Amino acid sequence: MKWFIENWSLLVTIAIVIFLGIVYINRFMRIPSAGKIELIKQWALYIVIEMERLYGNGTGSLKLAAAYDAFIKTFYPQILTLRTMWREVSKWLQLYKELHSLT
Repeated sequence: MKWFIENWSLLVTIAIVIFLGIVYINRFMRIPSAGKIELIKQWALYIVIEMERLYGNGTGSLKLAAAYDAFIKTFYPQILTLRTMWREVSKWLQLYKELHSLT
């Protein structure tokens, strides 16, 4: 009982983290598939922009590897093959360049 009294703040923090995780997962699961795909595309565009800022021009393979690594860490590796990722990153990079040229 003494341990619970001494560590009540830790227990409350863990309970809040678990609760927020469940709420986030529940909200994501309620989004229609098209909405989920759109969220993933927005995330991917953000990653491509960050890789472009970080590595600059002329480092396509390095940016691809970094973007793929970020995707794998965030999503399941079974979803995407490297070939598909190369094709998609090329599209996102082109979109970034178009957006960047507008500013």
